[in-house]
Amino acid sequence: MKKIVIRRSAIHGRGIFASEGIRKGEFVALLRGKLRHKAYPAGRRQIKHEDIWMPIAINWWIDPALPFRCINHSCDPNIGFKTPRRAHALRDIETGEELTVDYSSIEYVDHWRISCKCKTKKCRGIIRAVQYLPSRLYKSYLPYIPRFLQKVYKSRHRAV
Repeated sequence: MKKIVIRRSAIHGRGIFASEGIRKGEFVALLRGKLRHKAYPAGRRQIKHEDIWMPIAINWWIDPALPFRCINHSCDPNIGFKTPRRAHALRDIETGEELTVDYSSIEYVDHWRISCKCKTKKCRGIIRAVQYLPSRLYKSYLPYIPRFLQKVYKSRHRAV
């Protein structure tokens, strides 16, 4: 596991920062936390209040412990999840850089959406579930989207 610290973020609240350089593809940290079960039926507009929960399978979630409780979104992320619980660097990360994930790459609830505040040049304005990622962006994140989320995406985009 790489050395990471939590401190004030320019994106939102607290964030996770690299306290050492991390190479592209390198394992960063393991997602830990309390396991939760909750279904969000398709077609129902049930509000998902548990925005911090991270899915590890359909209807199974982790209520993340630190450090991932503080992970912020970016439309230009530097980490992704190769499996539901293992974060890896999408590119080289410098010491002191905030670690971010594209929330769309770790969410599947069809009606989930939030406004983006990442302020990057690649900002999409609205963040939605994995199945709404543009094809080019989705492909650029592979293999750092968990397989069960790849299946969700492919079920909506048969040609991928």
